[in-house]
Amino acid sequence: MFFFDLIARIIYNTLRTDLPHRNTIEEYLEYILPKVKRFSEDLHEIEFYIEKQWAEVDDDVLITEKLVHIFKPEQEPGEIKVKDEDQGSPYLLSKDGDIVKGKWSYIRSGGFIIKVLQQYELYDLAFLGDDFFVLKKKRSDGAGSKYLFLVNEKLADNHDWRELMELLFDIYRYNLAYLLMWLGTIGIIGAVGLASLR
Repeated sequence: MFFFDLIARIIYNTLRTDLPHRNTIEEYLEYILPKVKRFSEDLHEIEFYIEKQWAEVDDDVLITEKLVHIFKPEQEPGEIKVKDEDQGSPYLLSKDGDIVKGKWSYIRSGGFIIKVLQQYELYDLAFLGDDFFVLKKKRSDGAGSKYLFLVNEKLADNHDWRELMELLFDIYRYNLAYLLMWLGTIGIIGAVGLASLR
């Protein structure tokens, strides 16, 4: 497998696709998400997003508070389950270290609900991977941010939002190079097989 990864990296660097400049996170996501969507995990694969600290990334320089989202599993070990009207799994939102509790749940058809302080928000999954969790808000009015752009906190702490866009786009670049490498390998095997038949 190391050999194929090495070849994929060589092809990736050779065919490197530049990310066109955009002015906002939303504009970048509108460009990048259609390209990386096929490499996304699904919401039912909760191991990709529970018990991780997801930093909310914004391009607004006036927003200085640090928001960290934590999606907890349905039940903590040793916890006694109490039925109440609030269905969903525990959710924590840290605003500069101050915690607000809420609930989260996913809908099997693809929706994701976050409830904080009696307010529910409904999202569709736009992309989910090891380091990126992008949710698209269900809305029709066009007001406010269309996306909730969450990034692994350690990654977000070490990169500005434009660098994070490049890293998200790298998922497309690398997988495109990997696909081309496999197609090239199959082509070579096919050519060798045809040549041996002659």
